[in-house]
Amino acid sequence: MDTGRQKRNGETGKGRNGEKTSPIRRFPNSPIHLIYCGLLAACWLMLTAGCQRESTPPQPPASEAKKAISKPAPPVAEVKEEEKKIEEVVIDTKQRNPFRPFIIKTTEKAAIVIPKTPLQKYELEELKLIAIIWGIENPIAMVETPDGKGYSVRRGDLIGNRDGKVRRIEKNKVIVEERLTEASGEVSTSEFVIQLPLAKGEEEIR
Repeated sequence: MDTGRQKRNGETGKGRNGEKTSPIRRFPNSPIHLIYCGLLAACWLMLTAGCQRESTPPQPPASEAKKAISKPAPPVAEVKEEEKKIEEVVIDTKQRNPFRPFIIKTTEKAAIVIPKTPLQKYELEELKLIAIIWGIENPIAMVETPDGKGYSVRRGDLIGNRDGKVRRIEKNKVIVEERLTEASGEVSTSEFVIQLPLAKGEEEIR
């Protein structure tokens, strides 16, 4: 009985083979033991929570995240492409003629409008030849209109209201070639002579 009490009190004893065994203490289920275990568990939880906070980076506040989400980058390129498509469609619908084919040959040339000279406003019968500069390579003739104004002409100049052109300038006359369009559409040419008036002395001699 005494040896059993000594083993219960934690004294060293011998095992089955005669080896010494260490004393073993047993704690009763007391309130102090429970409080001690609770404190250890709380400390462990605090340590693990602190490690998790240090390992995870801080997240931005919710307000900044909402601002970043609420401001997406505007698709500038897509908007421009849509505007171009709309403009092309509008231009096509305005300029397109439903009665013309899609392929139009652009072989027509714009007519060149040449402004008429004052001598092209009158008929050749109304013009008066007043002088001729002779003896030069390209002679010059002076023609007077009904309003008393004088104009100089050379070979190749246009004159008269029937598409007349100066063909030759001789010593005492100007030969003009006119183009006449018939009712049938045929074009014919004729010559008209503007004679230089004779001086008073020459008329008396003749």
